[in-house]
Amino acid sequence: MFSNEFWNAPAGHGQSEPTTRGIVAFGTNGNTANATRFNVSNLISSNGVVASDTTGVGSIRADSEGATYGDDKGIYFGGSSAEGVTNLISNNGVVASDTSMVGRNTEGAGGGRYGEDKAVFAFGFDDDAGTPMNLSRLVGNNGVVGSEVAGVGSSRYALSGEAFGGDRVIIAFGVLITSYAATGISNLISNTGVVAADTAAVGTARWSFAVATFGDNQAIFGFGRFNSGDTGVTNLVSDSGVIASDTARVGTARRGPAGCGYGGDKGIFTMGAIGTSGSGGRTNLVTNQGVVGNDISQVGSDLKGKAGCGFAN
Repeated sequence: MFSNEFWNAPAGHGQSEPTTRGIVAFGTNGNTANATRFNVSNLISSNGVVASDTTGVGSIRADSEGATYGDDKGIYFGGSSAEGVTNLISNNGVVASDTSMVGRNTEGAGGGRYGEDKAVFAFGFDDDAGTPMNLSRLVGNNGVVGSEVAGVGSSRYALSGEAFGGDRVIIAFGVLITSYAATGISNLISNTGVVAADTAAVGTARWSFAVATFGDNQAIFGFGRFNSGDTGVTNLVSDSGVIASDTARVGTARRGPAGCGYGGDKGIFTMGAIGTSGSGGRTNLVTNQGVVGNDISQVGSDLKGKAGCGFAN
């Protein structure tokens, strides 16, 4: 569902180097409370090929969030059934065992890399309180998650975020607890990790979608669930953080895919669910111009609620 990766201009320009490989991890095989959750991961090659499952690292869960940090490494944050843990990802794509984090556990948060080598996670559903929140937490370039920071913007969950513009993050859409309906708002996060107030977002309001990077400092939101069904529309995000209107669906409409960047300037959407079933092993590649390709077959378990991020450069 939630996914993050980063690609930006070469070092020496105040921006991070592009990551060339990605990883998607965790997930569930259904949409009910009794669905089975997993701790499998799949590497994404620099050519956009999804590898077979790697199993058994970290707490089983779904609806985690991933982000790149430290220029060439990643971190997974929270998730359902994961009691306040994170997992670091090495620049070889190895997922580490659980690390306890400061503050409450959340699922369905959004986040991404900011300020060249750090990460931020914000919003999400507080499992203990049974309500969404708008707090944020910063991750240092050593992968350590900081304390909670007072919230800005509407509390919500089942959203996602991504880096854009070289050193900032955008988080968009999600579910408001007051109406249990998708909302069309976004929040920008500065290159110092400060979350801005709500902005009305253009495009179909939805949740359980994915986001990936592509091109030079841009991002793309894709797929997801809205109030009357699944969708396959995508929305480009400019290098100034402006969300474009819907681009017509390419590929199979579905909820809960994972997304990340690969190859330095391209993106990928993979896996997910169609209604209450799997996606049939579908992947869609995104060119460096933000064009989404047709469905292609993939290997690996066909799960939803996985999270993605980039590593290695």
